[in-house]
Amino acid sequence: MTKVTKYKKAAVKPAKAKQVATSRSSGDDDEPTYSVKGNRKWSRKLLVILLTVFAVVMAVNVVMVWFAVESNTGIVSENAYEEGLAYNKTLAEQAREAGLGWSVVRNVADFPVRLVYALSDDRGAPLGGAWVRVKATRPVGEDDGSDFELELKEFTDGTYAAENIAWPQKGQWELQTTFVYEGKSLTAHERVNVQ
Repeated sequence: MTKVTKYKKAAVKPAKAKQVATSRSSGDDDEPTYSVKGNRKWSRKLLVILLTVFAVVMAVNVVMVWFAVESNTGIVSENAYEEGLAYNKTLAEQAREAGLGWSVVRNVADFPVRLVYALSDDRGAPLGGAWVRVKATRPVGEDDGSDFELELKEFTDGTYAAENIAWPQKGQWELQTTFVYEGKSLTAHERVNVQ
């Protein structure tokens, strides 16, 4: 008969694990606990990633605040207080202009290359022989030198035009058009978008 030898199996521990002795208040000391190595490396990486994300967000916020403060002062008029005190004069001027009964129509067909206005009286008859001047300004931002003025020529009776306008920039423009006819004047304000 052959002899059979029995071998004892060695206890296998989990890979990359370290047995840590802990004291428990329940008195259950015969069960070991395990701690996986490498948790500190991941926690440090996670901390660095979180701090980097917050640093980038703060840097972007600082840059945006700087651009907001430097780009627009918020000043609409240099003499806002004096203009506020003279508001009744502005209202009286608007009432005087409304009393003229004049009608101003801007032709938008060839805009922005051509600027055309038609001026007529309260009965709809064209007002020929008027002096017409347009002041174009940018509504936002500092004075960058792009504002300009045009004098419109009479195209037909009561129709005034400026041809081949070279706008310095695209975007929003404020047009202040002044019509003077037989010693009386009318100022029309309009915002246009130049593409």
